[in-house]
Parts: sequence; structure tokens; C-alpha cells
Amino acid sequence: KVWRNAARIYHRRAEFERSIKAFREALQFFRAAKDEPNEALMLQDLGVVYQDGARIADARRNYQEALAIQKRLGSLFRQSQLIGNLASLESDEENYAEAIRLFEEARRLGVAAGDTSGESTFLTNLALIYQRLGRNEDAERHHRAAVEEDRRRNDRRSLMVALHNYSVFLTIQNRLDEAIEKGLESAKLSAE
Repeated sequence: KVWRNAARIYHRRAEFERSIKAFREALQFFRAAKDEPNEALMLQDLGVVYQDGARIADARRNYQEALAIQKRLGSLFRQSQLIGNLASLESDEENYAEAIRLFEEARRLGVAAGDTSGESTFLTNLALIYQRLGRNEDAERHHRAAVEEDRRRNDRRSLMVALHNYSVFLTIQNRLDEAIEKGLESAKLSAE
């Protein structure tokens, strides 16, 4: 646990090599202990650090290795998270068709796992991809769905982000009155 905490601190400070070293030490420890759930978590965390450090091949390899472990363990929730990580990676690389497929798969697994907390994030990510592709009806449908999901779950923090993203979309569409309304609602949540 100490290595993981140190690695996360290094990551937050953008000290990627120190973070990688600490996560690798934690990974070795969990592998030696044959602790697969924590091994998979370390691989996922390493993937995030690699992705943030633009080491795409390393990120993909770690996410895929962690996903294989989580499939073996049967954790649909963790599989959903990891597929979301892979989708984010594909989006970063502008492989939008694959990113869409993976975000949809992550949503499906999250729902199957009984976890709706990631639903809004996946919907927002899909909306942002559709925006980039100029598929504005799909983008708006996903923005609206993200806001509705956050309202349903009463997740104020996530709702604030979803409203902000929706407001930016509406601004780009030159629907300024609606953009202001969503932006003000987001700001109000931020101030609370």
C-alpha cells in the first residue's frame, strides 16, 4: 500500500518515472503474494501513468493485462473500468470508431455489474467523440442522457461536469440561451 500511495503522489506531481518505479515495486510485491486483484489494480494504475506520459503502447499493454486478470476473476465492474480506460486511450489516439465501441461495451458491463456510477462518464465521453466527428444529434443525445443519469442518481459533482460539457456543446452550436442556462446551473452546483 505504501508503494501505491507514493506512486499516486508522484503521478499527481507529474513525476512519471518515479511513479512508474513505485507502481512496479507494488506490482512485484502483489505478484509475489499471488494477489491477483491488487496485481490488476497496479497494472491499471500503471496504464494510467503511461497514458498520461504518452507511452501509449505501454498503457495499452498494462490495461489489456489487467483486463485479462479481471476477466479471470469475473469482476464485471473492474472489466468495465478497464475497457473504459482502453476506450479513452483509443479516443486520445483518434481511433474514434474503436473508442465508441469500447465505451458502449464498458457501459453495458457497468450496468450488468449493477454499477451506474460510471454511466454518466461513459455517456459524456461518447458525446465528446460524436462532437469531434460532427455527429451533433448523437452528441446532444448523449449529453442529455449524461445529465439525466446524474440527476436520477443525484450525483451533484458529476452533474456539474455533465452540465458544463453540455453548455460548451450548446455554445458551439450557437444555442446561447440554452448554453447560458446549463452553464449557470453547473456554476451553481460548483459554488455549493
